[in-house]
Amino acid sequence: MTENPKKNIGNLGEDIARQYLLKKGYKIITQNIRWKRYEIDLIVQKDDWLVFVEVKTRKASKEKPVIDSINTNKLNAMNTFADHYIKEINWEGNIRFDAILIQYSYLTAPEIEHIENLRIE
Repeated sequence: MTENPKKNIGNLGEDIARQYLLKKGYKIITQNIRWKRYEIDLIVQKDDWLVFVEVKTRKASKEKPVIDSINTNKLNAMNTFADHYIKEINWEGNIRFDAILIQYSYLTAPEIEHIENLRIE
């Protein structure tokens, strides 16, 4: 079996994001959940908020910013998934979409940026 470096980096990023959110007082509901062709990296809860989280992990560089990898199509897909999920579990509280952007290098600790209530301009 060959390793997939991109998947390994993604898994590492999700682990970092999960630990970060736990330290911030979020409860992890589920990770890497799929429905049809949609996937959400993390679903977490804090107070009366159910939060759908997209995690993006990239090597630190001066190239394209990490946030550029989350576009309108991705946000629409997250919304479609969330509509299905909240109906399935009968959620009546607040929902929002967040992004956790992680830049890493092998020499320093990862940089983590948490964008709450994600909006695409």
